[in-house]
Amino acid sequence: PDDNLTRAELTAMMVRVLGAQGDKADIAHLVDVAIDAWYADYIKSGVATKIITGAGDKMMPNDPVTREQAFTILARTFVLASDNHDTVHAFDDAHHVSDWAKDAAAALIEKNVVQGGSSNDLRPKDNVTRAEYAAMLDRLVGEYAKPGKSYAGEVIKGNIVITDPSVDLTGAIIEGDVIIADALGGKEVAIKDATVSGDLVVRAASVTVSGET
Repeated sequence: PDDNLTRAELTAMMVRVLGAQGDKADIAHLVDVAIDAWYADYIKSGVATKIITGAGDKMMPNDPVTREQAFTILARTFVLASDNHDTVHAFDDAHHVSDWAKDAAAALIEKNVVQGGSSNDLRPKDNVTRAEYAAMLDRLVGEYAKPGKSYAGEVIKGNIVITDPSVDLTGAIIEGDVIIADALGGKEVAIKDATVSGDLVVRAASVTVSGET
């Protein structure tokens, strides 16, 4: 858990969360991703779904990920943004956050996904560990909807990720975002008579909303 998270490992985690294994991009131009590498298919899916991007002909799969890079990938993946960068300045080392990462950092702080340590530091340039990233992801996604399950009348604390059209949210009370993941492709998802206090984030699907929401 205390090992640094690599770009390949992060990509694999996000592809699994979104059920995006079916999406594949042509990565023949990437000279540092061997065709038989354990992460090759995950990189193909990560590129196809824009989870991760390379630099020219390199992906640097075994390079560590900094905390601010992790902030940016999480915010991009779950379509999170903030117009108030002052949120970042609540931390003692806010001046170390790169300009390109401030919006993502602020958005995740507002969602209580990113938290400073005991020293009230964000440590944006530090490498993120496997445990730290797992904790951020766990705070961001409260529920992974189970295929075929009815959530009728249930109260869901936090965000819920939908990866299967058989999930029934009729009458559910969702105290967070509903994230329609890549696994659904172009399939239709119906959300009826549900109360959603957050956002409806549609990464891939045809969504029909009816009733009180």
